[in-house]
Amino acid sequence: MTNHIFNWTKLSSILVSVVILWLIFIYGQTFLTPIIFSIFLSLLILPLYNFFNRMLKINWLSIVLCFLTILGSLGLITYFFSLQIYQVFSELSEIKTQLTNGINKINYFVADKFNLSTDVVRDWIDSQIALIVELPTSFLSKGLSSSSAFLLQSLICMVYIFFILLYKDAFRNFIISQFPKSNRGEILGLLDSISKISQQYFLGRLLVMVILAILNSLGLWLLGIGYPILWGALAAVLTIFPYIGTTLGGTLPFFYAFATEDSLWKPLGVVIIYQVIQQIEGNIITPKVVGGTMKLNPFAAIVAMVAGGLTWGLAGLVIALPVIAIIRILFDHIELLKPFGLLLDKDLAKNKNMFLREYDQEKYRLINYLSKTTNKKEP
Repeated sequence: MTNHIFNWTKLSSILVSVVILWLIFIYGQTFLTPIIFSIFLSLLILPLYNFFNRMLKINWLSIVLCFLTILGSLGLITYFFSLQIYQVFSELSEIKTQLTNGINKINYFVADKFNLSTDVVRDWIDSQIALIVELPTSFLSKGLSSSSAFLLQSLICMVYIFFILLYKDAFRNFIISQFPKSNRGEILGLLDSISKISQQYFLGRLLVMVILAILNSLGLWLLGIGYPILWGALAAVLTIFPYIGTTLGGTLPFFYAFATEDSLWKPLGVVIIYQVIQQIEGNIITPKVVGGTMKLNPFAAIVAMVAGGLTWGLAGLVIALPVIAIIRILFDHIELLKPFGLLLDKDLAKNKNMFLREYDQEKYRLINYLSKTTNKKEP
């Protein structure tokens, strides 16, 4: 007969290790963030690197061409949107005046319906208008004040990416050499799976943003809203915030339409378009383009994003899903951890009976991780 004796030492070691690891991630964010992002970005641009390397056969030159291609594309996009942003900022004073005139109509309506003084309502509305109009300016000034830090982080990332791509085969061989030869085929498959799922996720996110930018811009253009590409692209980028990104992206074109259009149907049209696109994105586009690559159930994905956001803020939100997907792959390749991998799987509800059919064995039980066993003879 096998008896389990709870091992407090093992439990304490696990808890201490988890706390130490969490503290390392929190206080080492400045150091770890560029490294982790560089790894994921290296995997993202690996197909482009392979394309150049097949033609040139020179590693460092292929990497330089990758950088030039990406930076050139980003430079053109930044230049295009910078012109539109400059034009919007040049109209801020006029927009504020028009927005005030439009809001005054609401002022008299609210004051009349709720028997309030028009001066009280006007003062409150004016303060809110000033806040709305000054928000982009303050955001821009804060962005400019932190631009040096951002450029430094970007430069560090570029250096990391260069050397990761240059020494990728050496790093791969080092990892493989740490395992017995009999297991190296499985390790190669594991590394390939991690690389593939990372590429698919980030390429999928980029594709979703492009699709949303097109849909948003087309809808605003059909409504006749000014700068439709700028507003549409901004909302697409903000989808990095799950569930609320499209709504956040729709607030600026809504206020812009409210300030620059004489009728109310165009601002209402902006709200309707963005809500429809948000439903299409959440229920069709993202699940089809990105959801299938992660193979995570929604509960695991939400918990991962909350944990990532609490730990690293925006950076944690961006990398939470690929990190938890990689953890799921590791669980699936380690025999004793396969039940935990199933807990993260998107088909958890469908495969719920696997816990009793395949994993109802002594070696898979949690008590084995936190106890030591003794064999006791029956009397």
